[in-house]
Amino acid sequence: MSSFRGPLNTVGSLEQEESPAYVEGRLKAVGTLTPLLTKNALALVHQASGGILKTINTFAAASLHKAYLGKSAQVEAEHVQAVIQR
Repeated sequence: MSSFRGPLNTVGSLEQEESPAYVEGRLKAVGTLTPLLTKNALALVHQASGGILKTINTFAAASLHKAYLGKSAQVEAEHVQAVIQR
């Protein structure tokens, strides 16, 4: 990832290995203490988003909502897949 920390639309995409830390870091910043997305869910978010930060955020947030509606304690790959297909 580029070391530039400007607006989201000026930053390049994340690599596969960077995406989980990015999502988990954002969740930790808002007070989450346990992992909310499984490894498979995080991998699918990255794959579907192409590593683009804004798209990662969109898919992760929508997947969290989908898991919440399904009363699931964690976001599974099936939640992400449902978001991608809509």
